[in-house]
Amino acid sequence: MKARGRRLALAACLVALWVGAAHAGWKFQQAGGEETLVSGNRMRTSWDNGALIIDGNSKRMLFINDDDRTVASGTVDEFCESLQKALDRALEGLPEEHREMYRRMMAAAKPPKVTFEHAGRGEPVSGFATEHYVVSADGEKYEDVYLVTDGKVMKECRGVLEVMGSFSRCAAQMHSIGGDAPSAEASPEYAKLYAIGVPVLSIPDGDEPDADRIVAIVRADLDDALFRAPEGYRAVSLDALYPGGGQ
Repeated sequence: MKARGRRLALAACLVALWVGAAHAGWKFQQAGGEETLVSGNRMRTSWDNGALIIDGNSKRMLFINDDDRTVASGTVDEFCESLQKALDRALEGLPEEHREMYRRMMAAAKPPKVTFEHAGRGEPVSGFATEHYVVSADGEKYEDVYLVTDGKVMKECRGVLEVMGSFSRCAAQMHSIGGDAPSAEASPEYAKLYAIGVPVLSIPDGDEPDADRIVAIVRADLDDALFRAPEGYRAVSLDALYPGGGQ
């Protein structure tokens, strides 16, 4: 009976560990009070009515909408396809000559030529050194970027940063929707910054640091559930992220 009791107790402990599994990770605290959570090459950033989860292991993204309790997921390529379809739907209401003009303009739009140079050290964040890079686009200064390259942090973030580099190139194309030229983030060269370190501060040329800057990096045990779709949420397509995209 005692042996059976020990086995039951052990089984109960294992179940408890499995249900409430937590792993060491990092909290990146922003000046505006928000936090980005990273653990095991998974990232979660939240807002008032939802969250974005990037899984650097499966190379997938989850878009969580708390208002209608839905979750849309897919790869970066699938997100880009859904974005293109949303743009096509937006053009449907325009006269054909306007649509054709817009298609030609989009086809001619090319990302700028991006270069970056190491410019020394920046101010440390929570004791982590930052590396300062000056980014230029088509020969003109674009921004100052500060990266944390510490191995302990990068171990948890490398896969996420790879996905973020691809995601930023796709998302930057949205600058072209209003007729603007693609931004520097749309360039494959810009994505190489994500292979160097975690961006903690980005200052566009002529601007001041904003509330998105990272002011603290804190070690923390993070529940695995934070990096999964919430229980009871309905799965929808990525098209549902945009007006007229359906479910």
